[in-house]
Amino acid sequence: WRFAMAAYFVGKRLTDDEQARQQLWALGRDAGKHAVELAPDCAPCHMFTAINMVLYGESVGVVKMLTTLGEIRSLLERSYALDPGFAYAGAPRLLGLIDHKLPRLLGGDPDRARRYFEEAIALDPDGPLNYQLYARLLEDQNRIEDALHMARRGLAVPMPSADRVEDLSAYAQLHQYVPALETKLAERKSKKLGVRR
Repeated sequence: WRFAMAAYFVGKRLTDDEQARQQLWALGRDAGKHAVELAPDCAPCHMFTAINMVLYGESVGVVKMLTTLGEIRSLLERSYALDPGFAYAGAPRLLGLIDHKLPRLLGGDPDRARRYFEEAIALDPDGPLNYQLYARLLEDQNRIEDALHMARRGLAVPMPSADRVEDLSAYAQLHQYVPALETKLAERKSKKLGVRR
């Protein structure tokens, strides 16, 4: 699973060439599947297999990812059942992200996504990424005030440590996202006032 984790990280963070990324994620997927066979009760094995499958599928075409979506969900659900807090609540966060981004017609469910994000925050209340993803869901539901509140909560947590790379990135992005949401909310309020006049 450590190889699968490295393949995901290097492909996502350190590689610009798309073909090289695909190769890394394919290797990570295959290593992860082998790890799951060797250790079926290993939460990291399931989670990093799923992550590499998602990234590989996205890189070769969404249709490819959709054909493996059932397997991806099963891997994440198994990881979540084995160790809910692993990787700062990575499994519920990813399940929430899938339910958020996937159209209802293809099995997405915004209400289930909300529950997953809430579970991720409960498991890792100091993770800015959990708040950021939840805020994006709320914004997409046109709940701008709620999204702003959630994004501010993400900025209120302690500065993430250097090993929490994704949380550091989310923390930096929240510093831009909060003012953008404030502007959006102010514009909405001014439009309502304009209508009333």
